Amino acid sequence: LDEADRMLDDGFAPDIKEIVGQCAPGRQTIMFSATWPDEVKKLASQLMKDNVVHINVGSLDLSANSRVAQTVEVFSGPGGGSKRTKRLYEVLHKYHGSTGCKNRVLLF
Repeated sequence: LDEADRMLDDGFAPDIKEIVGQCAPGRQTIMFSATWPDEVKKLASQLMKDNVVHINVGSLDLSANSRVAQTVEVFSGPGGGSKRTKRLYEVLHKYHGSTGCKNRVLLF
C-alpha cells in the first residue's frame, strides 16, 4: 500500500480491512509512506501480522507539506486508450497548462 498513512487517515481503513480479510493467510503486506503518525501506526498494526519489520530511511520527524495539494484522478471505464489519453491531456492542461505555470505533476 503506497501512501498508506493517507489511505488509513482519510477513512479507507474499512476498505483496506475488507481487502486484507480476503487475502490468503500467508500474505505479505507492505506499507510505504513518507510520514507515519502514531494514530496511523496503531491502525496499521491491526492490519499487519505479528512479525512486523519496520524500515525507516531518514528522520522520524517528517511531516507532509501542507502547501502541496494532492488530487486523485482515476481513469477507468470503457473507451480504451484514446479516451484515457484525451482525459490525461485535459488533466495536465488543468493543473499545468498555463504559460509560466510552476505547478508540478506526478503521474503513476
